Amino acid sequence: MLFRDGAHYEGTWYLGRAHGYGKFTHVKGETYEGEWADDMHHGKGISTHVNFFKYEGQFRRNMQEGVGTENWPDNSTFVGNYKAGKRNGYGVEKWADGTSYAGNYVMGIMEGFGTYK
Repeated sequence: MLFRDGAHYEGTWYLGRAHGYGKFTHVKGETYEGEWADDMHHGKGISTHVNFFKYEGQFRRNMQEGVGTENWPDNSTFVGNYKAGKRNGYGVEKWADGTSYAGNYVMGIMEGFGTYK
């Protein structure tokens, strides 16, 4: 399907909605490829944001949910758990300068037990 703004979706449909496996490309080049349910990212997928970051992992209702990995252009990374689109639970973050944190997050904020080096 080609949208008026130039974005497009190629994949499976169910009752007129993206459902199953497909790839959506925004007009600015950002993409999501993976599982869909009722027009939403739902299941395993890869979201790539041009000049920003790439996320590969689980989604639920268009948000990061479950285990996933973020990779940034400066080679910083995060591997861990997400809930409602935010880091939540155990995760390991490594920054380009060699700094790292391995520990707990609560709704996107380092909280609880962890090791910061």
